[in-house]
Amino acid sequence: MQIAIFSSCPPPPAECAWGSFHSSAPNPYMLYGALIAGPSRDDSYTDDRGDFVSNEVATDYNAGFQGALAGK
Repeated sequence: MQIAIFSSCPPPPAECAWGSFHSSAPNPYMLYGALIAGPSRDDSYTDDRGDFVSNEVATDYNAGFQGALAGK
């Protein structure tokens, strides 16, 4: 499980557009504490912006993690 991922939008006043998303440049921001879907069933993982199935940040992933920690 990866606990930090990067955001591909450039700093303002630059426009956050699909060109930034598809760029091979490093991501300018880190999203601390964000959880992603993670590895596939065979435990393989590729850090690819275009692969939303493995790299999507979603509130439902974070909610389960926070709930598990709250029970401790």
